[in-house]
Amino acid sequence: MNGLNTRFEQRRGLWMILERTSAPWRREELDAAQTGMLHACEVPGLLPLAVEETDGRIALRYRLGSSKMLSQMLRTERWTMTDAMAALCKLAETAEQCHDHMLDFKRLLLRDEFIFAGSGWHDLRFAYLPLADDGKAEDETGLERLIVRWVMRTEKPDGAALQQLLEMTASEEFVPSSLRTYTRSYLCERAEERAGRMSLAADRYEGALERIEAGLEFRAVQQERRADARANGASQLPEKPDLPLSYSPARLERE
Repeated sequence: MNGLNTRFEQRRGLWMILERTSAPWRREELDAAQTGMLHACEVPGLLPLAVEETDGRIALRYRLGSSKMLSQMLRTERWTMTDAMAALCKLAETAEQCHDHMLDFKRLLLRDEFIFAGSGWHDLRFAYLPLADDGKAEDETGLERLIVRWVMRTEKPDGAALQQLLEMTASEEFVPSSLRTYTRSYLCERAEERAGRMSLAADRYEGALERIEAGLEFRAVQQERRADARANGASQLPEKPDLPLSYSPARLERE
């Protein structure tokens, strides 16, 4: 959403304060039911919200805690398709939580500077604008732009997955649960592939150990046989004629 002024404040913790640049928000521009819901409980995936009113001017205060701005993290870290899918899964789960708490997920701010990460990419927290019906936080293409932005930031973008995601979210029948189902399925498939590769590597390692052990056993048997042969040869030496040390078999034949 354009036209927002953002500042940060340290007051019993770190806060992000949003204000409208064109004209200050007024109390009547907020959705009273949604604001009350956000004050009454902490919705999973949403930044805790406090409404501050000064001389009729409304400022929205979001408690950040120890979370970090996603846009800053993406400048220094490169994520995988699995990371991107985990983040999209968290977005879908947060959107469903909005529905369960009588909130409109289209009022989530989907720009990276308004999204914050906690313990990992799967632990994202979103800012929610509790505005009246005529004040949507994002336009209809906000989610599609976010998907393209996140997928293209990965080390190896999955073009087929990106196409499916865009087709899904562009559908008139799109609901957040479909995004959650797809991303979870994708993550499960990748986890199974990793488990299969690890199992194959373990089998190869075990096979290599067995071959090494078999080789060591064979070598031990060979050494034992050589030792027995030497022992048997030593016991038969007295039966051979004693020869001077200076004599060789060739010299004996000449003599």
